Formats: sequence, C-alpha cells, structure tokens
Amino acid sequence: MFHKRFVILIILYLTISKVIECLQPVEIIAIHNSTVLLVKNFPKSKALKLLWWENNRNDLLNKYGVGALDRYGDFRLVVHDFGAGYKVDTHTDQDSDLLCFYEMKEQANCLVKDALFAVNNYNPKKLNFTYY
Repeated sequence: MFHKRFVILIILYLTISKVIECLQPVEIIAIHNSTVLLVKNFPKSKALKLLWWENNRNDLLNKYGVGALDRYGDFRLVVHDFGAGYKVDTHTDQDSDLLCFYEMKEQANCLVKDALFAVNNYNPKKLNFTYY
C-alpha cells in the first residue's frame, strides 16, 4: 500500500513540475548580433524547446530580426541561459568559459557559456536543431 502511494505521489509531483515549467514564460534578456539570444526560464525538455521555437519564430524575426537570412541564405540562432548576468572578463583561466560581446560599452560584457538550444538552416531545405 505504501509503495503504491509513493509511486502516485512521484507521478503527481512530476506532472505538476512539468505543468509549472510550461507555464513559466520565457524572458528574452538580450540579443547580440541577431544570432545569440539570452533568456531566462527556457524550457528544459526537447519537445518544449521545439514548441517554443515554433510558437515564437515569427515574433523573433519580426521584432528582433532573429532568424533573418544572411547574404548566403543561411541563419543561425543560439539560445543561452542568462544565468547570473554579465561578468567582467579578467583574462584568466577561470574566464575561459565566457562568451563576450565586445560591441557592448560596459566593462561587464561577458556571459558564462550555457547554450540551451540552437537552430540553423545551413541546408536550405531543412532546419537543424541542437539541444543542449
């Protein structure tokens, strides 16, 4: 009897966790070079990442130019978790995992690399998705 209740509680917990995850809106923090999107609350599962892309692709293109084709007809977008925010690159070994945006005037213009999702169309007939 205890075992059955325990399993039901685990299933209930996982279901509620997934529902809460789905209800968290993705917050776009910044876009760099129209190819790097910094976000908070990005979905964790492959299916939800793909669903988010499909639901937001046109808005990203129309509002931010993300997903626009370059002169070769290609595009690439990498979604990174914003995490703790921008950091200063101190040019030490500890900062080797930073992704820096030198077009920013602020001294804190780097982010800890934490790619979540990428999409590109290097093959004109097919989108390629990478899940991290």
